Amino acid sequence: CPMSAKAQMLYGQELQVQGKWGECIPYLKRALDIEPDFCETSYSLGVAEYRTGRIADGLLHIKNGITCNFTTQTAMMSLFPMYDQLIKVFGTEGDPVIYEGYAALLNKVSKTEEAVNILMMLHQRYNKTNKGVKYLEEACTYLPNHCQLVFMTGKAVTELPDSHTISQLKRALKWLEKASFKHNCTQEYLSAMDSMVPIYQELVEKAPEVWYDKQMR
Repeated sequence: CPMSAKAQMLYGQELQVQGKWGECIPYLKRALDIEPDFCETSYSLGVAEYRTGRIADGLLHIKNGITCNFTTQTAMMSLFPMYDQLIKVFGTEGDPVIYEGYAALLNKVSKTEEAVNILMMLHQRYNKTNKGVKYLEEACTYLPNHCQLVFMTGKAVTELPDSHTISQLKRALKWLEKASFKHNCTQEYLSAMDSMVPIYQELVEKAPEVWYDKQMR
């Protein structure tokens, strides 16, 4: 059927082969409207959008192509230069969602340290905010045994505007205790212990039940 999703996709892809990037987009969009879960169409549309300067839209559709057995590898390889181009154009002021996607992709292909560097950049951009700390916490899921990173996360919680609330005190302790319990973290151990003392004192005053609960465990 000429109006089926597959027919529309194939015609759009044929136009792509001819280098008609703008002309192929309506057909690929129509195919995706008919079959929204057709990831091969999503990938082809993303490439066309990228080629015609709609980089953000292209990213979105190519990322959907990662879920497709036919396009997983090519989609992933296409995303790297697109992310690189966006970072060069927008620098640290780019859309944080795009940077988060890039970090996740880097981690997926075992480029974990590069992924953490991006999350650290986002943390600096949102320094002393809850959003910034969340980027550090996400980085810790990528490198859970990185002493300095774990300690930095706990320390960052103590610098939040609401750091003296019970929930934030407990949150800071969680990360500082992890830093103090890890092997080969001599420097971080001493720093973490120093940072934990005033937190414990504050918990004793504000929420003794939390303090006693921690002692019993």
